[in-house]
Amino acid sequence: MTNRIFTDRDGARWVRVSKRRARSTYNAGHTIRLAPSNMHPFGPWPIYAEINIKFGASFDERINAFEYYNCSNKNGKYAAYYVRTEGRK
Repeated sequence: MTNRIFTDRDGARWVRVSKRRARSTYNAGHTIRLAPSNMHPFGPWPIYAEINIKFGASFDERINAFEYYNCSNKNGKYAAYYVRTEGRK
């Protein structure tokens, strides 16, 4: 996994984390941002999804659905996970 830190237009910093940390953060009630592994989550045409446990689906169900519809040979074969670290909400 490559270490990546991005800043969105609101000034919040997003750090790429492992699937294990993303799962624990998701289960704690925080928002996780998913993006295909080869795509920039804050580029001019971003492909990403924000998931949260508030909507009732399990972490694995959300990941499987995202990877099925958004991941490919071109975009990346698996999801990359990003967690907000600081900044405005």
